[in-house]
Amino acid sequence: MGDRGEGIQAGCRDHGRAEKAKGARTSLQGAQGGARAAKKSHPVCFGSKAEIFEFIEVNRAEHSITLMCRVYGVTRAGFYAWRSRERSERERQNEGLAVEIRAVHAQSRGTYGSPRVHQALRRRGYWAGRWAPEKTLL
Repeated sequence: MGDRGEGIQAGCRDHGRAEKAKGARTSLQGAQGGARAAKKSHPVCFGSKAEIFEFIEVNRAEHSITLMCRVYGVTRAGFYAWRSRERSERERQNEGLAVEIRAVHAQSRGTYGSPRVHQALRRRGYWAGRWAPEKTLL
């Protein structure tokens, strides 16, 4: 009986692919200690500056506003301007629509999916995009 490790090594014919892959990984990592660029590997991804500002507002008790603005690439002036602005008409309409979507879903005891919620909204006189209920219910 031979040693199991020897048999595996003898039967393994990757033709040097493992070494090539290891070299490719090393060259891709590039930065110190294999670190990636901060922007690409940041655990929190935001879709807009408004989302960044909302995050900063929620977390300002735990962290410095200046630091969070620097980390997320926005200006402090922009944050304070956003904070002092009134909500737009569109935001107010969307909030009312979200309340109505949740009400329709609750009235169906959670059985309606987004297509049926959309139909119910249309019957109630709300004109919303086809995907509005899906976004709200997720």
